[in-house]
Amino acid sequence: YSAYVATISNAFCGSRCQAAGCTRYEFAEEGGGSAQDGYGHAFYPTGDEYEGDWLDGKHDGNGVYTWAEGDVYEGEWASGMKHGLGQCFYADRTDGEGDKLVTVYNENRRVGEGIIWVQGRLPHKMVDGEIMEELLVGGDEQARILAALGLPADHTPQKRGPRPAGGTGEGGKTS
Repeated sequence: YSAYVATISNAFCGSRCQAAGCTRYEFAEEGGGSAQDGYGHAFYPTGDEYEGDWLDGKHDGNGVYTWAEGDVYEGEWASGMKHGLGQCFYADRTDGEGDKLVTVYNENRRVGEGIIWVQGRLPHKMVDGEIMEELLVGGDEQARILAALGLPADHTPQKRGPRPAGGTGEGGKTS
């Protein structure tokens, strides 16, 4: 693994990163392609980081975005936006465990059904990003929603983190 490290402008980054402006990025040198494509790690002046797949200078494929305050999104991206299956982990601002959610995104918006585990343990049904009702832990409705997302009935979001440097990634859904 070798890395290409450079300072880049706002125009290089997609989504929320565009406003923040990348201060540094590192890309694995694979196949002689563009330094703006492939697997890379970007650092922003806000303290945020993105590590994952890039295409044409934007988050595209699978990646992990970590906000400075500790919130994390792991999942699919397209053209710099959360797009596809994703999991969010919210840093706890009090005592205990923060909220976790799994849902589908379309251009940064939560769409369809998903599940949010309030304080990391109490599942609630979500529809288009709105919390609707508490679910019975391990109940039929929870299993149905998870199955529709292509996940096992006993799925609880667990942070995967970025793939190893120079890895090929697994793509798709994980449990």
